[in-house]
Amino acid sequence: MVKLIVADLDGTLLGSDHRTISPRTKEALHNAKSKGVSIAIGSGRTYSLLGNVLSQTSDIDYLLMSNGAAFMDLESKKQSTLGGIPYEKWSALCKILQKHRTVFEVYCDGKSYIEKDSWDRMDLNTLPGNFVKEIMDSMTVVNSLEDFLGEQELEKIDVISTPPEEIESMSQEIESMDSFACSSSIPGNLEINRKGVNKGEGIRELCRLLGISTEEVMVFGDASNDREMLQVAGYSVAMGNADEDLKEIAACVTDTNARDGVAKEIERIVLEL
Repeated sequence: MVKLIVADLDGTLLGSDHRTISPRTKEALHNAKSKGVSIAIGSGRTYSLLGNVLSQTSDIDYLLMSNGAAFMDLESKKQSTLGGIPYEKWSALCKILQKHRTVFEVYCDGKSYIEKDSWDRMDLNTLPGNFVKEIMDSMTVVNSLEDFLGEQELEKIDVISTPPEEIESMSQEIESMDSFACSSSIPGNLEINRKGVNKGEGIRELCRLLGISTEEVMVFGDASNDREMLQVAGYSVAMGNADEDLKEIAACVTDTNARDGVAKEIERIVLEL
């Protein structure tokens, strides 16, 4: 029996505009909640980039953010860090990213921060215009991350773009540090978390808080940062538009995000329509 549904956002719960939950999907979530099922978002985003999504439905109970590094119970609106990156680690990593001329932002305590140099070089033209505006509006531009944030822990570092000639050497340097795990949610980006922090571990913690088994969890995902939660959940669903390797490990492959894949599987398994 499904007691918790956890859905990724981009390429999964949201349409191709990265912003909209379809009417059919909203109805399926509402009806599942009416049957006593808890609803959670499992996203690489931080809280400041979730406002538009949360404004579309009141049926979401929990947020797993920054790939499992942060958690929020929406009833209390209190955020907890489940696996932050300590200052000495992120400071060293940022120096590597700067050396390789990447454009990157960092997530800290529910907000996104970006240095002015990265802001000035940022190019998001491959994404829909309204979503680009949403991303940029969510960012706080600072001259220096270290000066502004001090020694606070980070949730995640999000590499927006890297010069193609720098990708290989940058990746090797990051891997040599043995402190980080890298994944991606959309083409061209690199999401960096503390090693051992991922959506799957976030789901384990949420299940512990709710007093349920991971076997009672249904998850939906489409990209590499969803892999661990598909491996953890008792009922894992890959989207029709998902990476092929995710489809291979999922219990089920549903329709695409543009064709209400999440709604269709909730209707079939949870609502038994």
